[in-house]
Amino acid sequence: MTLKPYFSSSSKVWDDISWVYGIKEAGYAGWEIVGDGNYRLDDPACFLKIEEVIASTQLEITVHAPYGDLNLATLNDPIWRESIRQICTCIEHASALTDKVVIHPGYLSPVGKLMPQKVWDLQKEALSRSVNVHRNTRFLPASKI
Repeated sequence: MTLKPYFSSSSKVWDDISWVYGIKEAGYAGWEIVGDGNYRLDDPACFLKIEEVIASTQLEITVHAPYGDLNLATLNDPIWRESIRQICTCIEHASALTDKVVIHPGYLSPVGKLMPQKVWDLQKEALSRSVNVHRNTRFLPASKI
């Protein structure tokens, strides 16, 4: 097996996309797009810029689903549902770029620590929903999304 390092930086999500051009020059084979900030895949303008950079750099791509302010392990139902929605939306849009999406399973809040089995069940349900979106998403060229 040959190691192919990818570069990712959550600290760059609000920066101009021009920094990505240095990834290949630094010896990385790919870019893990953190789907947040200026790199939200559900924002058509952001998606177009991302496509342009990918086309001009020939970098291989993975996507890291958004995780800032989201939590698949929360007991707060509206936040839990919104977290699932954003991750599933990311997976659908990422399908035009890659077949690899990284998902954080969430974290325990102080309240969640009091009910660890309930949190575990919610995490499994959220990840199951995300996997089902992945299974049902046809990988399409970006022009078809």
